[in-house]
Amino acid sequence: MTNSLAIIIAGLLVIFLAGVTFGLVGFGFTTVSVPIMIIFLPPKVVVPIAVIHGTLICIFVLAEARKWVDLKRIWSLIIAGIAGIPFGTYLLVTLDVTMLKMFIDSAIIVFAGAFLAGFKRMVKNENLAFAPVG
Repeated sequence: MTNSLAIIIAGLLVIFLAGVTFGLVGFGFTTVSVPIMIIFLPPKVVVPIAVIHGTLICIFVLAEARKWVDLKRIWSLIIAGIAGIPFGTYLLVTLDVTMLKMFIDSAIIVFAGAFLAGFKRMVKNENLAFAPVG
């Protein structure tokens, strides 16, 4: 088996496991897929793969759950996400691969630690809190 074939198979397995995770708990596709795939692929490849697959999964979920979605509530999140695309793309293209891996891994460790520790914070202005998430 060639190295590239092994990478493709590993990538497909990771995408499958991330999809199963998303299907079970309703989130976590990128949280599962990015840290694992970043081990054997550069971030400039991993991030678009994760974003495209995660978006496609969310579109299918949204098609089924649209009657329960409050667009007024998430509209600012959608706008912030679209507005953040150029900045994220710029960082992805210009930053060094090692720096990107360190940033992504550090962010995952910090947020995973906070969630495991039970950190919760109520926000007064939900729309303002959506801006950095987007």
